Amino acid sequence: MKMRLMSCYFGNVPSYFDLFLLTCGTNSDVSFVIFCDFDLSSLSVPDNVELIEISIQEFNELASQKLDLNIKVSDPYKLNDFKPAYGIIFDHYINGFEFWGYIDIDLVFGNLRKVLSDDVLSQYDVISVRKEFTSGFFCLYRNIPHVNNLFRSSADHERILEDSDHFCFDECNFAYEELFAGKSILDVPTDVQSMTYVVRRAQQQGLIRARFETIVEEFDPRLQWKNGNLTSVDTRKEFLLFHLINVKNSDLFKILPVSSSSQRLHILSSGISSNAYHRFSLKARYFTTIIGFYTGIWAWRVGGWFSKKATDDWGQFVGNYRLKNSKLYFRVFTTDDIYVELPGGTSMKLLRVKDKTFISYGRWLGRNLHFVIDFSSKADRARVNYLANCVSFDRVA
Repeated sequence: MKMRLMSCYFGNVPSYFDLFLLTCGTNSDVSFVIFCDFDLSSLSVPDNVELIEISIQEFNELASQKLDLNIKVSDPYKLNDFKPAYGIIFDHYINGFEFWGYIDIDLVFGNLRKVLSDDVLSQYDVISVRKEFTSGFFCLYRNIPHVNNLFRSSADHERILEDSDHFCFDECNFAYEELFAGKSILDVPTDVQSMTYVVRRAQQQGLIRARFETIVEEFDPRLQWKNGNLTSVDTRKEFLLFHLINVKNSDLFKILPVSSSSQRLHILSSGISSNAYHRFSLKARYFTTIIGFYTGIWAWRVGGWFSKKATDDWGQFVGNYRLKNSKLYFRVFTTDDIYVELPGGTSMKLLRVKDKTFISYGRWLGRNLHFVIDFSSKADRARVNYLANCVSFDRVA
């Protein structure tokens, strides 16, 4: 079965784009189309990748025409809400393909057609690569009219697409906390009907066959990419892809240059390298940075600490905490990754959520550390809960 994956990206060429193109190229039986507004003249791309230059204004005009709506996207992040409609907006690019999908470009692909074989594809109409919600960074749809138009089943789709606000429509309208707790999206009150709601409802009604299964890695970068196959160093489990979302902006994570002929990549908590020797320099750089970070954290602790027992609302996420001015102050004891926000001024960035900055100290000594998270908005709280449910913690006694 033929598959075409599409992405829209507006802005400068990201530092990890060569890495993305490399792993696209090893999936020669999959077709990729990237709609972008950066200079294409100096880029060398694999034969199965097509780069199409388009401005955000041209996207607005095309989407308005195809959807019969008044589309005025100004912030590229808003494009996430349009992903489920790509099968209509870019319909002329998916002719002749049995499946189409939307992707992000901060991805390291494994062997896509090995994990998503014809046997798997034949059983489903929608395939999400996370079990909790429709995955916005990679999701597949069977190329038939009623599946391509699924997004229209949301009672809110017109408001979502015409409004300038971001609704997390491609995923779950920020209901991460409830979904990770095991609740059904059909029982969770949300501001709008997201694609997770639409797909789950259609699945329940027997209108489509949908698969929700986590076959990706986002939070534990101890992987090996070899000859196009992506596996865990520890368990040898094979993954569809590694999502760079939680490491790409971290000062603790370095992506070293790769060539189009690279056959092996080492993916660590400290970075990505195609050279075995460079693994050691990455680790040395990582621990040098982390020692300075650790020292700074303990200096911050001198300011005083007041804590109380965590409530059931936070489960294993928090050991001891206090709430003040919509901010959660807490400490944990863990040997696993933690993704949190520090008070302003830190240069260690992992992930931006609007104007918030998250960082990771990675897996190293498993010490007691103190952090602050701002829950001034529902979106921030949802994102932190999303991260918290993907790592494990030992509660502080």
